[in-house]
Amino acid sequence: MNKIIISCTGLVFLFPLLIFANGGPMDWSSVTGTGNLDFSECEHIILESETLDINIIEDYIQVEVIYNLHNQGKDQQVVYAFPIEYSVYYSTWEEIAADTTHFVLFKIYDDGIELNSERFIGDKPFQIQTPDGSQECYYGWFQSPITFLQDEKKRVVIQYQCKVLYEDFITSKSFLPSFSNRYIRYNLEPASYWSDHPVKNFHFTLHVQDILNRGGSVTSFTEGGQWISDSVFTIDWSNVDFHQDSLLEFIYEIGNNKMTEYFRQYQLPPRNLISISASSSLSPQSGINYIPENLVDGLFSTAWVEGIRGQGEGEVIEVELEDFMVGWIGIINGYTKSDQVYQENSRIKSLVMNLYLDEEYSSSRMLSNPIQVELEDIGCSEICDLNFAKYAQPLFSHGMGLPIIRIELEITDVYPGSKYEDAAVSELIILGFTGDQLIYW
Repeated sequence: MNKIIISCTGLVFLFPLLIFANGGPMDWSSVTGTGNLDFSECEHIILESETLDINIIEDYIQVEVIYNLHNQGKDQQVVYAFPIEYSVYYSTWEEIAADTTHFVLFKIYDDGIELNSERFIGDKPFQIQTPDGSQECYYGWFQSPITFLQDEKKRVVIQYQCKVLYEDFITSKSFLPSFSNRYIRYNLEPASYWSDHPVKNFHFTLHVQDILNRGGSVTSFTEGGQWISDSVFTIDWSNVDFHQDSLLEFIYEIGNNKMTEYFRQYQLPPRNLISISASSSLSPQSGINYIPENLVDGLFSTAWVEGIRGQGEGEVIEVELEDFMVGWIGIINGYTKSDQVYQENSRIKSLVMNLYLDEEYSSSRMLSNPIQVELEDIGCSEICDLNFAKYAQPLFSHGMGLPIIRIELEITDVYPGSKYEDAAVSELIILGFTGDQLIYW
């Protein structure tokens, strides 16, 4: 029996990510590449068909690859190696060897029987070229032996899960992070070396339902396929030469969902809110109240609505806090119960904000001069728990946070409602941290 080592070259390339917060790393993916099969040393084993299925789950892809193989030569054993390129950004060799967060699953099946696989990390770094330039990496791989009998047809299944490419970062200039697009690159070319035969059938399916559920979208995708539904993209090729048709590339964005999760993580806790009040509130109607507490209840079906005659100019919202470093303040404008209710009620067009600091931090207490803020009339279509951050308009931001103990907002102008004169605000969002929190994610 002959023994052949099958090396694997790039399949899904996950480039090193530079994530900085205040000059340090925040979140990053160390996987710079994963591999498909390179059959250059395996002349008598033909790849008859390949089925590739990728399911995107937030920052990860779940992959299943099915190879239908035919050994037209003698009995032989193949040592199947599945490589990964690990960036050495912020990592030592020991840290990479212990890493389980970026490539968290690998399984291989030979005709339904799971094979043992071992993970190896090389100890000699090498250079690769990435979109960010030259990068030093370590080479790792999963390895499994596969036995082929003479004239045997075999079904080999590979399953794995790993992080995709992204570059999220935060700096001291802004309390809010920046979330980049996510990138997937799958290289089919190595499979062309199975006996140098065209692949009779190649079927690819991409599932993006989780991305749609998060309010995201696929912004770029490989030509030659079709969307068979809102969430499923497929490619079917016959007699394909992977030398010619070798790359599958996709870009997707879930920035609004990631920002919403960030909002939840750093939103003002109830224990640090002393009080919230307003100069007036609309009287309850049909059992529905419009009190200022609605501004911090986390519900988009409720709102504070002012209660004076006219459009609400001059009305004031006041918030008192304690033991909280405020990094960002914003509002979700209008009554966001529905598009119709939003349009029927007035929305704030401009306001004046005064911020007061803890006297132990500043003897002047008031933070500079009153802050003039202009707001857009952006609507509330499709607002939900997964994407509400994109509807929050900024009033104030400070990257390091300030010990603000009082917030005053005065309405100076409004967008008139189509039916009512009442000005409404659904949510006042205050982000920051307490003494036991750190800004890492």
